[in-house]
Amino acid sequence: MHITSVFAISINGMITDENDKVSFVTDASFENYKNALRETGCAIAGRKTYEVVQNAGDLEGLDVTSMVVTTDQQYQPVNTTDLVAHSPAEAVELAAAQGFEKALLIGGGKLHASFMAAGLLDELLLDIEPAAIGQGTPLFDGPAFHAELELLEFHKFSENELQLRYRVVK
Repeated sequence: MHITSVFAISINGMITDENDKVSFVTDASFENYKNALRETGCAIAGRKTYEVVQNAGDLEGLDVTSMVVTTDQQYQPVNTTDLVAHSPAEAVELAAAQGFEKALLIGGGKLHASFMAAGLLDELLLDIEPAAIGQGTPLFDGPAFHAELELLEFHKFSENELQLRYRVVK
C-alpha cells in the first residue's frame, strides 16, 4: 500500500489559518487536489478534516472512497458508506482490504504526524501557496519523528505556486 500526503501549504508549512480556514488555497491548487483524488480513489482524513471536507462537499462527484481515522470507538461517519479506522495502521489495512493499492492522506496535521511517526507515509505532494500564515495548523502537528526526504520532482503550476513531490526515505 502506497500512502501519499497531498496538501496545499503556506510558505511556512501551515495547512490552515488560526480559524481552521484554507482561504489562502488557490483554485489551481484545489484542482490539483481533486485530480489526485480522482486518480487514487481513496482519501484518508482525521476526524476534523473529514467533517470539514464532507460538509463542504469537496468530494462530491469524484468517485472517492472516504475514510476517517479517529480514536473515538463510537464515531459514526457523516456518510454511512464511508469507512472508519482507529489508527494509521488500521487505515492502511482497511484501504488494502478494499482493493486499493494507493491512498491519499488529506488531513490533518496530527494525522500526518501519526502516519509519519509510524513509518506509513511514502510520499508528499505539496502545493506551496504564495502566503505566510502567522498562526494555524502545521502540516505535521503531533508525535516526534525524524524523516529524510528525497525530492522527486518540482514544477511551477501557476504564476506564484510550486508543486513539490518528495519520497520518504525508509
